[in-house]
Amino acid sequence: AITDQAEQAMHDLKGLARGRLAIGASTTIGNYLLPPLLARFRQIHPGVDISMDIANTEVIQQNLIDGSIDIGLTEGFVRLSELDAQIFQMDELVLIGPPSSDVGRDAALDALEVCRLPCIVREPGSGTRAVIEAALAARGLELSINMSLGGSEAIKRAVAADAGYSIISRLAVEKELAAGELRAIQVTDLALQRPLHLLRQHNRQPSPPVDAFLAKLLGASSEDVHARDNIHTT
Repeated sequence: AITDQAEQAMHDLKGLARGRLAIGASTTIGNYLLPPLLARFRQIHPGVDISMDIANTEVIQQNLIDGSIDIGLTEGFVRLSELDAQIFQMDELVLIGPPSSDVGRDAALDALEVCRLPCIVREPGSGTRAVIEAALAARGLELSINMSLGGSEAIKRAVAADAGYSIISRLAVEKELAAGELRAIQVTDLALQRPLHLLRQHNRQPSPPVDAFLAKLLGASSEDVHARDNIHTT
């Protein structure tokens, strides 16, 4: 990793005509938020070699420490002191059900009623699951887990097939909600807003391609960030 960084630094002295941008992103961010941003970045900097690995939060954090990626973008909590974390956007989690279900159609549910539903969740290590479980545990509640699946697409298909209910990022279900393939169910006392984190290895100097991408990322998300320089080590 040290050799790669040294070689990359020499290449970067020539500017953004060439260089490397290696991103690790958790599922929701990698599948639904980043692709349009990366496409625009590629148009501006066609000589930069771009790669993105999609994995859960725990894997992304470990890859950052190993030096195999330059930055990480995750939904989960940051627990490693070797990493600096910055909130770059807020994300809303929404309870979804099949369009045929009458649950919550006449009246909104409360958190206790949500926990009585057969729920489909992400795998252990998922940032989405960690945020939901922490919010419910603070009230002494936990979900009734019907199924655990390793991705948002699988969860959406299972819910649409009437296999249960799920709490998922609104970013992941915007199209299905608009098309009537899934239904959002209102919850009165469980407004789940989660921060999306930009992670960097502590004391590692970003390369020019990384700096250029971060400027675009933070610029695009400026309305959702409390403070652009609000970096904290957890």
